[in-house]
Amino acid sequence: MKKLIGYLITISILLSQDMLTTKTGKIYEGELVSYLTKTVLIIKDGAQYSLPINSVESLVLEDGTVLIKENKIVLEIDFKKQREEKRKIQEACEKNKNTKLLLIPLKDDYYGYSDNALTFFDSVCFIIIDPTLALEYFISNSIEPEDINDYHLKKVAEELGADLVMYGYAYRYEVPYKYSPTTSDPLAVTTLFESQYDNTWNNLFNALGRSLVVGSQQLKREQAITAAGTYVNVTLYAINILTGKKKYFLQNTTVLKVG
Repeated sequence: MKKLIGYLITISILLSQDMLTTKTGKIYEGELVSYLTKTVLIIKDGAQYSLPINSVESLVLEDGTVLIKENKIVLEIDFKKQREEKRKIQEACEKNKNTKLLLIPLKDDYYGYSDNALTFFDSVCFIIIDPTLALEYFISNSIEPEDINDYHLKKVAEELGADLVMYGYAYRYEVPYKYSPTTSDPLAVTTLFESQYDNTWNNLFNALGRSLVVGSQQLKREQAITAAGTYVNVTLYAINILTGKKKYFLQNTTVLKVG
C-alpha cells in the first residue's frame, strides 16, 4: 500500500498542471496562457479556452501559487515573464552544473559587488570555489593585489581545480551638479499672478506662460540633482582555463550609485 501511495504521489507530481475551477465547478487542468484583468486563457488537451475572470472561482499554478481564490484576485503577477525567467535559469543550470568557478574578489571593491556577483553565479548552478582559497594562494606566493595579472589567475585556477576564473576591478567617479537657470528668475511663484496688464485674459495667459517656464526649470533642476553624485563602475572578465580564452562580462559599466 505504501508503495502504491508513493507511486501515486510521484505520478501526480509529474502530471501537475495549472488548475482553474469555475464558479459552476468545472475544472480546467492545463497551461495558463494569459492572466488579464477581464479574461483568463488556458490550454487544456491542446485546445485554448477563454474565460471571463468573474466566472473563475479559483486559479492555482502548478507550483502552488494561488492567483485567484473564492472569485477574488489574490496575486497579480506577470507569470509569463516569471516562467520565462525560470526557464532561462533552468537552462543555465543545466549548462553550468559541472563547471567549477573561481571568482576572485574584485580589486578595490569596497561596495560588495563581488558578493553580489558570487550570489548570482551560485543561483545559476556553477560549482563555486571558496574565494578565500585564492587569497591564501596569493598571500603564500607573495603576490600583491596590484600585481595580479592573467598569468597569476590561470595559475591559481589550476591550483584550485577551477574551470573558469573571474576577476576585475571597481572604481568610483563623480558626476557634478550641473544646473543653471535659463533666466535671471522673474519666475518666483509669488510673482506668477502679478498684474501687468489691464486685461484679465492677458494676465491669465501671462501667468500660464510663467508657470510653464517655472515647471520646466524645476524639472531640469530635479534631473540635475538626481544625476549628480558618486557612481561605481565595474569591469569583470573570465578566463576559460581549458581554452585560455578571455571574455568580458562588464567593461567600465556603472553598477551602483553610492552618494
